[in-house]
Amino acid sequence: MIATVDAATGDQTLDNHEESVRQAAIADRLLITKTDIADPAAISALDERLIKSIRVPTASACSMARSNRPACSALVSMIQKPNQPMCSAG
Repeated sequence: MIATVDAATGDQTLDNHEESVRQAAIADRLLITKTDIADPAAISALDERLIKSIRVPTASACSMARSNRPACSALVSMIQKPNQPMCSAG
């Protein structure tokens, strides 16, 4: 399962919606969106929270920004090559 986390509002969403925490916890892959408009410090804090508090450290995450390859391409790669490393942060 692939879940998306909004880099700009993800921390607030996780605080206010228990379902979002459960979705992130059970996802095989996380797609971090809107990294191009989020504050770098907020992205780092969200990454820490997702890795240390919610997810197991081996979970795969991919940051997507406008400068990255199209999201559809990233999603196809995640599905076709589930054991491959994720794309780099944008």
